[in-house]
Amino acid sequence: MLRLALIVFTLLTRFAAACDVPVFRYALERWAGDPFQLVVFHAGKLEPSLDAQLAALESDPDLESKKVTPNWQIVRVDTSKAVPKLWSTLGATVQKTAVNTTTPVAALCTPEWRVGDEPLWSGELTNAVLAELSQSAKRSEVSRHLLAGTAVVWLLLESGDKAKNEALATLLSTESERLRNTIPEPHGVKYDGVNVLSPLPIAISFATVRVAAADAAEAMLIRQLTNGEPITEPCLYPIFGRGRVLGQFHASKVDKGLLEETAAFLCGACSCQVKAQNPGFDLLLHANWNSIFGEEAVPPPEAKDQPASKPEYLPLPKRKTPKA
Repeated sequence: MLRLALIVFTLLTRFAAACDVPVFRYALERWAGDPFQLVVFHAGKLEPSLDAQLAALESDPDLESKKVTPNWQIVRVDTSKAVPKLWSTLGATVQKTAVNTTTPVAALCTPEWRVGDEPLWSGELTNAVLAELSQSAKRSEVSRHLLAGTAVVWLLLESGDKAKNEALATLLSTESERLRNTIPEPHGVKYDGVNVLSPLPIAISFATVRVAAADAAEAMLIRQLTNGEPITEPCLYPIFGRGRVLGQFHASKVDKGLLEETAAFLCGACSCQVKAQNPGFDLLLHANWNSIFGEEAVPPPEAKDQPASKPEYLPLPKRKTPKA
């Protein structure tokens, strides 16, 4: 799957100007996370503490560069009034699952969600649930590595087979050290505020984050990664930029060549500068990405201009709601 993605990516590079900035750094500085949607269905006023927690986690256009929120949009739907057509079917489906009819319910939808699709998650919304949806310990760990300038975070989703888990972890450790010493450091990259926007040093570095499939505290992260599919063997997810996952790779398919190919791609010069033309999908993370710019002014969002020639797009697998 990765080799196919990289072939498609190579085709896409013909339609964009070259850039010496590595892919991982270009993505960190310029590619905001695709927005999820948290749709909250409630009848009348929300309980004050939940309402306040939602307000703290929803973006504010007037404080865009200062307020740190997850990459989601919070949509409040008051069911005591006429429900907008966009949310009526979703709301009816979600409300059927509620045990306590007086408790608000919510649906978390991926950036790819369209009317008629199932949400990534749905259920009763409480303060505790809202906190679990917005962030988790392992997602925070991934964010910290990326904010520190780590080129690639290898997220290892462990299965119940301890031997296979350790074998993949050992391979990642050994190859990360080798690749760190063999992939050439970027040359000719200037910290000029034009090509490189942040004073954060650029270095070829890797980190491994391990997540147990049975970790209930990471249920939301695992749902995002697996699309609800059963975990039959360890899986590897290369993560870069602001939490963009390049793809899913089963342990049985991971070898030195695949890791080298992945690292060379993400640490190589960024030729395709439009995010939508790159393979992968974004995680829901709660991190202060603008902190990498220090006291400098936050740059404007990535330009939406498309290349004149029409590229070929790599279809991404549709995320599914896990089966109970």
